[in-house]
Amino acid sequence: MRTPNKKKINKLTPEIIYKPVIQFLLSFMGIFYNEFERCPNCNSKNCKKHNIIEKTFCTLIINGKFRDVKVHIQVYFCNKCRKTYYAKSPFYKGIMYCQPIVDLCLYLSAKNPYHRVENRLLEMGIQVDRDTVRNYAIKFESRMNKLVSMECFDNKVGFNLLKAMFDVDDVKELKEKYPNELYDGVADETYPRIKGAKKKFNEENKMRKMKGEDPVKYPRSFTNFISEQCKNAPLL
Repeated sequence: MRTPNKKKINKLTPEIIYKPVIQFLLSFMGIFYNEFERCPNCNSKNCKKHNIIEKTFCTLIINGKFRDVKVHIQVYFCNKCRKTYYAKSPFYKGIMYCQPIVDLCLYLSAKNPYHRVENRLLEMGIQVDRDTVRNYAIKFESRMNKLVSMECFDNKVGFNLLKAMFDVDDVKELKEKYPNELYDGVADETYPRIKGAKKKFNEENKMRKMKGEDPVKYPRSFTNFISEQCKNAPLL
């Protein structure tokens, strides 16, 4: 198995991009998932605790070093079909990293090549290599398009990032689902700038200043779909 190359977050990357993400993901360290579910193979309730396993929730990049966020999962044994299975947990079957990380990869790969997704994750302090992103995209792309795509007049126009990463529709539901993991913070909307808008923005503000009018605060831009979902949310 090929080991991942050493990575270090660029010094020019603003801390506000990666520190809240790292802090949030570190809060999952040591969590024990033991919520009982019926056997997925035969739907029987006649099951008992078998053992506890350790899994890697995600791998972070901190001070140029990789750090695994480990969680524990209860394994149950079905007395009817004689098979073992995991307690309810945020993992896809047969996938190493947790569901939020997998879905973040899918979200980013919807509009970016795989090597760029790897670099975007690096900026957030998350380690996932290009080939892994590609494998996720091949395996889960159809599911993600159905699960989180936003449609307008029968056209797919965006993705709900909260739905993708945490299977919730808004921040209120996110706080209810992860009450102990979220921390106090403030988030704002993000505005990808339209090409050429910054130049027009500066010119317009010069004219407004000459006329004694109030300046325009932001250049013309697109508002991400995630923005309206994130009012009063912590930084993610």
